[in-house]
Amino acid sequence: MGAHFARAVEYGLPSCSLVQKTGGGLLQRVEIHRDGDHVRIGIHQGTAVFGPELGGRQVDRLREALGVRLGDLTDSGPVQIVSTGHSKVLVELGDRAVVDGLRPDSTALTELSREVGSNGFLVFTRATHDPSLLTWSRMFAPAIGIPEDPVTGNGHGPLGAYLVRHGIVAAPGGRLTFTGRQGAAMGRPGEAHVRVDATTRRPPANSWCPSPVTPQLPSGLS
Repeated sequence: MGAHFARAVEYGLPSCSLVQKTGGGLLQRVEIHRDGDHVRIGIHQGTAVFGPELGGRQVDRLREALGVRLGDLTDSGPVQIVSTGHSKVLVELGDRAVVDGLRPDSTALTELSREVGSNGFLVFTRATHDPSLLTWSRMFAPAIGIPEDPVTGNGHGPLGAYLVRHGIVAAPGGRLTFTGRQGAAMGRPGEAHVRVDATTRRPPANSWCPSPVTPQLPSGLS
């Protein structure tokens, strides 16, 4: 997203749709929305694939790496790997102050990342204290050289699918739209505007194949 934003600004691109070739395949419909000098980037992500749920000792190790207590986690949904092209481990906390106060152990997260086969950890809360925001999050991916990413497009896609899949947030008519904020604790706040189109079709239970830890582009502005 950051690369497309910079490209649109540098070359003065008008509103249009593009196709980007990446290591994971073709990204269909990368959209540039221009309103004068204001530019927004939209990316259509793939169908969400729901991977393993972490449990037991893995959750304990994740809590220790993040520096949170058991009571800081919510019981709304599992700690789970979800992917729309690049997988993230999703974990919900109950307090925005706890999310903002995280001081993760990068070494421990890197070890756990390689063990579970996911390159990032998206930690979020719905206790945003702002009615215009559904989620407030941070994303850590030290295994691929990103201690913290300010705004993660390929984190918010899986997050939206996760919220719908587990019935955490209603999706009237099979659609959920929301705004999530990320990066505030870094002093680099940004917002992702997410739309999830849900279907009743689910992939086979054995369709998940954990991907190796591979590089990804840091997400940028929306």
